[in-house]
Amino acid sequence: ALLSLSIPVPALLPIAVSLPPIAFGDPVKTAISSLFAFASTAIPKAVSLSVDPSRFLVSCSNPQDLLPIILFDALIENVDRDSNGGNALYEINSRIIYIIDQGNIFGAGDIWDENTLLEHGNRALSFEFSPKGIYQVMFESYDLKRYKGATAKRFQKLTKRSFSDILRELPEEWNCSLEEQRALDDYLQKRFVAYNKMLELILRAGERQE
Repeated sequence: ALLSLSIPVPALLPIAVSLPPIAFGDPVKTAISSLFAFASTAIPKAVSLSVDPSRFLVSCSNPQDLLPIILFDALIENVDRDSNGGNALYEINSRIIYIIDQGNIFGAGDIWDENTLLEHGNRALSFEFSPKGIYQVMFESYDLKRYKGATAKRFQKLTKRSFSDILRELPEEWNCSLEEQRALDDYLQKRFVAYNKMLELILRAGERQE
């Protein structure tokens, strides 16, 4: 909300205790251990950007959100949206680009812990994107440099208090330990305080692809 990104209305979805176990992988690791899961409200008449991204991106009604989306992904190390257009949607009526499924993040995806956060939080910032991914199409569709200042202003809104408030809202059922919460807070602080540097890396990468 603080970044005003185009994300569907989120919710905590209750999970029935009676649900059968997930039928793949290690049954211990895939067992349902929480009564709540993060969910996104369905968007009617939404089309995945995996289907002809050039056609939909060039006609979207919120091009000002594209650079902030890339910056957000880069800062949280969301490594699969660029190559997986299914994690971005185009709503036919409003022509708004929405982003969903921020799961493959923090450098380790769903298996992040205090150790992976420490490792990735101490790495030098870098940014690369695929010449065949949706970020490339975003750069081809618009002059994203024109949104540099407005994008920086969005990320200026984030403070240390912002991250503390987010961590306090984590459901107890997710069993996020105090050590993990502290490591996550430190990771987010380190990366988001460097948003201007990451923004420059993104724009340089876009220039190299032009």
